[in-house]
Amino acid sequence: MKKPIFLLFVPLVSLFSLSAQVTQEQADQIAIERMSNDASFYILYAKADVQTGFEITTFFGETIELEYPAWVYYVNFIGTTHGKYLIVKENTGNVLEVNTKNDAGPDDWEDWRLLLEFTLKDTGWKLEGVVDLETGILTPLEPTESGWWGNINNIYKLIFNNTTPIQLPDTLSILSGRGVLNIFLAEYEIDYSKNNIHILWLVSTAVGEFNFDEDLYFEYLRNIYYFSIQDNKLMLYFNELNYLLFKLIES
Repeated sequence: MKKPIFLLFVPLVSLFSLSAQVTQEQADQIAIERMSNDASFYILYAKADVQTGFEITTFFGETIELEYPAWVYYVNFIGTTHGKYLIVKENTGNVLEVNTKNDAGPDDWEDWRLLLEFTLKDTGWKLEGVVDLETGILTPLEPTESGWWGNINNIYKLIFNNTTPIQLPDTLSILSGRGVLNIFLAEYEIDYSKNNIHILWLVSTAVGEFNFDEDLYFEYLRNIYYFSIQDNKLMLYFNELNYLLFKLIES
C-alpha cells in the first residue's frame, strides 16, 4: 500500500525537449539541475528503472497515476515534514513536481537509489540560545559578550564530521566543537527519515573546570533526541519543553 501524502500543488515545468528518449543519466542530471538552486538540506532518491503506472496517493485518498513512462525521484527535505516527487517524462524530459506534506514519502524509499545528498555532514553551527517551546522565548547561554575568555563569536559552536585531532575510524559520525574554554568531541547517530538524533558519547576538556553555562550546554547536547531545520536554523530538542537554536556558519 502506498503511504498517504498531502498534495499541495502540481506545477508542470518544461525544461527542454529531447528528440530521443531520456536516459537514466540524462534524467538524473535534470533532477539534479532542478534541485541546484534549492538552499535546503535534502536527500535525493531515484527509482532504479523507468516507471509506468506509478501511483501517488494523497492524504484524501486521491490517486495520481503515471500513464506514461517516466523516471521518478523523491526529495526528502531534512529536518522538515515535507518532501516532493520529481517525475521526469522519458520522451520529453519535462518535469512534473508533486509537493507533499506530513506523511510524505514512498513506503519503500530505503530501496531507492541514493543520487545526491546535502546533509548535516561538514556543516558548522553557532548557538543562539535555548528556546522555551511554550512561550517561544529565547534565552542565550552565558557569557553573552566577549571577554577574557575570547571572542563571543567563537564559543558555543559545533561542527558535524569535522576533522578531529585524534585518529578515529571513518565509519564514526563525529560532532566536535567548543563550549566557552573547553572543547568537546562526540559521536552521534542520526535518522534523516524520522529527524532523530542521539549522542552516543561525549567527552570534553575541563580547562579551569566549566565556565559560565558551558556545563549546561554539554548536558543539553548529551540529551538531544530530535532535530529540525528551517531557514538555515538548526533546532536540537533535548526535552519536551526546550531546544537549542543554532544558526548556520562557515565550518
